[in-house]
Amino acid sequence: MAQTEIMSKAQYELKGGFRLNNPSPQPYYIKVFAGYRSGPEILYSPGVGIKVIQRTITYSIKKRFFGRYSIKFEKETDDEIPEIVLVAKKGEPYSIPLTPNQGTEIARISGQEDVVDLNASQLPRPCYIKAFFTNDAHYEVYHIDHPTPDEAYIK
Repeated sequence: MAQTEIMSKAQYELKGGFRLNNPSPQPYYIKVFAGYRSGPEILYSPGVGIKVIQRTITYSIKKRFFGRYSIKFEKETDDEIPEIVLVAKKGEPYSIPLTPNQGTEIARISGQEDVVDLNASQLPRPCYIKAFFTNDAHYEVYHIDHPTPDEAYIK
């Protein structure tokens, strides 16, 4: 159901923006219009829209003992983790995979799993590791917060 709120620039600045009170955990589509009063009517611009995603999945890559690596996933909600593929792309610094097809699949994770353990011999070193959803529709609901390039680089 669409919700509309008319707010003047002065109100916007006074409130510090527009706030959703008690948002439910779902994506929101927010569109902002500029309005101009022309006599008795208000003329609106086409507006600018953005999709706001509510759920974030983060992961970290840690070096363990004897050439082993651990990749730990964390999420903000009790939802199961949608299927995620981990991809390793061989290359020099900053050759980060931009799509799941730009590297070698090294693991998959889903459900209640939250840790992947890897042996360095499984990796095409040096490489970057990056996570992707196997189903693009999950990007509509979740956001993957990736580690920094330095943290994702395995020598």
